[in-house]
Amino acid sequence: MRSRAALVCLILMAAVDGFIVYLLVILSGMVFSYHEGMHGEPTAVTEWSIALAISLGAPSAGFVLWGYRKPGIGIAVTILPILAGLLLLAS
Repeated sequence: MRSRAALVCLILMAAVDGFIVYLLVILSGMVFSYHEGMHGEPTAVTEWSIALAISLGAPSAGFVLWGYRKPGIGIAVTILPILAGLLLLAS
């Protein structure tokens, strides 16, 4: 059942994922240097691009799953980039 609480939870987590995307874009200039762009080390660029794609795709997948009446799975998918970011900060 699609509940309003699940929708609010999805919206809040999508906002946090959007903030993660914002940080990835802002910090990429410092990591790869401004003049270098995406011509940095290939593994670092690949990891950065994958993190950006997952952070953009997770909220979309969460809302699609919510639309298919699977809000629990949608919330779990949407929270994965947030948990991964917290795990990386803790290590």
